[in-house]
Amino acid sequence: MNAQINPVLLATHHIIQDGQIIHLRGDEEPNQRLVDGVWHDLGRNAGVAKWASRINQKPVVRNAVKIAPPVIYPRKHVSGAYQGD
Repeated sequence: MNAQINPVLLATHHIIQDGQIIHLRGDEEPNQRLVDGVWHDLGRNAGVAKWASRINQKPVVRNAVKIAPPVIYPRKHVSGAYQGD
C-alpha cells in the first residue's frame, strides 16, 4: 500500500513570513524548508530550533519586505513648509 503523507505533517517548526506560513524541519541535518510540497535543504548551520517556533506553538512573525518611507511633499496653503517640519 503506497499511501502518500501530507508533507506539512512532517514539519517540526513554523514561522509566518510576510503573511505566509513557512513550514520547517529541525529534526534532520541539514534542516529543511517546505517549498511547493517538496522539502529543500537550508544549509549546514541553519539552526531552525533557535529562531523558529515548534509546530504546537504560536508561530514567530518575521517581516522581510521593506516598506518605503512616505514621500515628502509641500503642505497645502503654507508657503515654504514641508511635511515633517
